[in-house]
Amino acid sequence: PQPAEDFLLSWPDNGFGRITTLPTQQEGYRHGIYVHAGFWLNHLVQDPYPLLLAQEMKRALLAHKADQYCLVNGQTVRHFLLNLEMCSAVCFDPAQLDAENFYLAWATRYVGQAAAPNLISIYSLLHKAQDERKGYVELLWDVQVAQKRIQQGGGGEEAEWAEEKLVHTKRRIAQLKMAQHLAEQTVPLVIDQASFFHDQVILPVTLLLQLNQF
Repeated sequence: PQPAEDFLLSWPDNGFGRITTLPTQQEGYRHGIYVHAGFWLNHLVQDPYPLLLAQEMKRALLAHKADQYCLVNGQTVRHFLLNLEMCSAVCFDPAQLDAENFYLAWATRYVGQAAAPNLISIYSLLHKAQDERKGYVELLWDVQVAQKRIQQGGGGEEAEWAEEKLVHTKRRIAQLKMAQHLAEQTVPLVIDQASFFHDQVILPVTLLLQLNQF
């Protein structure tokens, strides 16, 4: 059945910024989007993906004309400031927004010009360490499986599955250690505002690293 003519059709992302389905024709309806700056599976450690949000939202708003409505899920807000501000900037002027320049200006505003490029690099590593899009409960299960694999070894299908978990866990740990090391090097460069660098950069990297380590 067709929706009523006064319906506004909202096209959601996949929970992590990527909009997989968009209208190919308007058919007389108004269209909008629903995107996540933060997701309930991971509501305490930010997952910075501002460039993905800009790319997907601009595509929806400009190419597919889904510009009549935009709802942004920001979860706890505090942990997703960057993603939220990027969403706001896209909605304000999607055609003119240069997402990379906005990202650099955002980082400079919070930590100063000298530290801004490092902040972006750290956030890139933090995002890559969450590329499996898992919440804390599932992530802890993966770590437990990886730990058991190291302790017990063995073969068979279950061992292959456990080995895969171990490889992914080690990769996340390596990425987060790189982010942590870069963050420590960046501290002397930071022009901080209200302990922003610790709260928004060092702390989330440390929390996620501790969660993965065993």
